[in-house]
Amino acid sequence: MPPRLVRELGEIEELVEETLTRLLPDEPDCRHGRVLLSYKDDNQPTFVVWDPITGGQTVLCRPEMSGASRWQASLLCAADSCIHGDCHSGPFVVVFVTLDEQEGVATASAYSSETSTWCSPALTAVAPFEEEIDFYDSPSVLVGDALYFLVFREQDDEVIEDSILKYDLGKSCLSEILLPEEEVERASNNPILMVGEDGRLGITHLFFYCLSVWWREVDPDGVASWTQRIDIDLKTDLFPLGNFSIPPELGGSVEGTGIIFVISKVGTYMIDLKSQSSKRLSSKLYHHLNVRWSLFPYVSFYYPPAVAGVVAESSSEAGHGNEEA
Repeated sequence: MPPRLVRELGEIEELVEETLTRLLPDEPDCRHGRVLLSYKDDNQPTFVVWDPITGGQTVLCRPEMSGASRWQASLLCAADSCIHGDCHSGPFVVVFVTLDEQEGVATASAYSSETSTWCSPALTAVAPFEEEIDFYDSPSVLVGDALYFLVFREQDDEVIEDSILKYDLGKSCLSEILLPEEEVERASNNPILMVGEDGRLGITHLFFYCLSVWWREVDPDGVASWTQRIDIDLKTDLFPLGNFSIPPELGGSVEGTGIIFVISKVGTYMIDLKSQSSKRLSSKLYHHLNVRWSLFPYVSFYYPPAVAGVVAESSSEAGHGNEEA
């Protein structure tokens, strides 16, 4: 009997529900075929790197926060020349970023599965803030060799400014990117970061029903600037999001595609900014006034060992192996 390559949808849903319920996750992340979860084991903050396809789990202790009260973490594959579709057994990196309100400092540290250690933390001073600074619930994004985290500053329960923390994986360096005044003046309360098909960093806002996208441009001299390129009215027939009595919210994006998720009163939609088309993904996941959703797209495939050998042999016979010319 040939091996079963695809799990039934019901099995996957049960596996996800069982694992998430048992691990009690907080601040999750998802990238390159694996999921990062956080929970407390005997009051010890712990990360779990979980592969939903194979069921494999790797547990690692979270670093001490040293007075910081806000944090966010990201997971990515660390294999060289990987296409990031079948990363189940390869090395990975976890990046842990914190904010210390009292000291006005952001800190980042990276864990390598190859060395099983956290590197020395990188620090950067963050711009002054009046009352509170925190991470948005939206996922971080990976652009080239750097991770980007979206941060907001709040005063009297109102967001007054956004900025971006950049962690350079190659240099182990943390820095803050301030946004242009034009973007800050129009800032919404639920922006998300995204990565375009061309690899550019973008930030997307939803002002009631007007979708606005800003792209970060870097000139030949390395000078970066922000340019507004897209402005879309979601009330048009092109995006039939239904009842507009409650404004929709942004839920996340798919890195490197120009695809974002919008959660409305009647369900969750996927919007392709390039083709300006939409597709409803779910009617069960819909927007509530007192609930903030964040979506983490999961993309992966899996070859069981027996099948992987057949695929590799077929590829070699077809002239796609590692033969020298």
